[in-house]
Amino acid sequence: MKRLTGCRAKIDIIDEKILRLLSRRTQIAIQVGKLKRSSGRPYDSPERERDILRRFVQRNPGPLQNRGIERMFRLVIPESLEAEKKAFPGPAVIEGARQ
Repeated sequence: MKRLTGCRAKIDIIDEKILRLLSRRTQIAIQVGKLKRSSGRPYDSPERERDILRRFVQRNPGPLQNRGIERMFRLVIPESLEAEKKAFPGPAVIEGARQ
């Protein structure tokens, strides 16, 4: 039981780090949103999202399966985009309209 408690404590520490990193990622995404807004670029960038997913799948050291990595980041990316949009509301820019 002591080993189980120790392993769970390690997981808790890692979870806290993941939470802090996700918060930091979102803060940076908000800065990106500001830059996009000021330059008239769209918030959404499907090509960038595909590149992110591809990069993480290529760098996946395991034991998580690639499908699991993709699922997790398919949740993270939209949350970042939502934070960008909420921080700088306004009419959406259609991709390709002004860049």
